[in-house]
Amino acid sequence: WFRAHCPAAFETRHLNSILSRAPIWVRLQLNDRSLALNEFKGKGWDARPAAGLPDAFALPPNAGVADTDVHRRGFVEIQDLGSQLVLAHTPIVPGQIWLDACAGAGGKTLQLAHALISAPGRSENLPGRVDATDLRPSMLEELHERASRARLANVRIVPTAAGPYDGVLIDAPCSGSGTWRRLPHMKWYTQPAMLAEFAVLQLSLLAKNSSLVKPGGLLVYATCSLSHVENLDVVAAFLAQHTDFAAEKPTKKFGGHYDGHGTTLLPGTLDSDGFYVSLLRRQ
Repeated sequence: WFRAHCPAAFETRHLNSILSRAPIWVRLQLNDRSLALNEFKGKGWDARPAAGLPDAFALPPNAGVADTDVHRRGFVEIQDLGSQLVLAHTPIVPGQIWLDACAGAGGKTLQLAHALISAPGRSENLPGRVDATDLRPSMLEELHERASRARLANVRIVPTAAGPYDGVLIDAPCSGSGTWRRLPHMKWYTQPAMLAEFAVLQLSLLAKNSSLVKPGGLLVYATCSLSHVENLDVVAAFLAQHTDFAAEKPTKKFGGHYDGHGTTLLPGTLDSDGFYVSLLRRQ
């Protein structure tokens, strides 16, 4: 039944990826990458770089990254390449103030925080900040630990958000069809009605958080779903109700398909999980 939700996922290269084990993707957070790469090499792990993302590397599926010294010291984060590409598509300006409205354990929060203090060609850090919130306190506790380990002082966990913000990231709860290669049992658990229920929640999250975006700012909508019900359809419904926002085509390309509202990243393109990202600019 899922073929109607994403026909492209049934093309050979993408289907083969979905039916195979995923690598462990990591994101490096240090100036001297050799520190991490040498430890990986010493453990016999082949670190495969991602094209266009100098800090992203794929490791073998069984690599015990959490037990490495560089991970314990906060120099490495485990984060799938598809997840990293959500923010790689996003025009982030160091010094901006952002909200991660569905932060969870904070993979994208930390990536965003790092981007907001990093300015290519400049030696100083700029005072950008990420406010992070989530309905699950236990996840925010993990985020606090990860931010401390990574020495990112510009992450602020807030019970409620008070804008306006330069950007708001909504990494929305979803069916997770883009991660089925990691969680194959979900292919049998997920039912069509569940996607429709998620779509209602996703649209409400967009509507609720849109008012926190300042004029000229960005509302970034992302899911790890491959279904148009949770992706294109949700964004189209939001834009129909909020005429002060318009979809913006990403200037950076990583092999995804732009449908006029957002970009679908399929697993077979870069050996990642599947993701969808939409950049919505407030007029």
